[in-house]
Amino acid sequence: GLHGRPNNNLIERFHGTIKDSTKPMRGFKADYSCESILDGFVAHYNFLRGHLGIDGQTPAEAAGLDLPLEGGWADLVRLATWNGTAREASE
Repeated sequence: GLHGRPNNNLIERFHGTIKDSTKPMRGFKADYSCESILDGFVAHYNFLRGHLGIDGQTPAEAAGLDLPLEGGWADLVRLATWNGTAREASE
């Protein structure tokens, strides 16, 4: 478990990263625009962006996910689309 004084540095850093990325886009005209940008940011943050705290790995890599994402966003979209299509076909 957690011991000692609570520390919110990690979440504050994450919020700072989101703010740095979205500040230039102020004034979303619709909620869905904001949701789309944040969904994309979270996908980038977890699957494409290396993190110093985990030796340059992405959180997905650190969690043991071995995904073929050498092509960046194109591979991530292709993989997500393929998985979504496969899931729909099995329902």
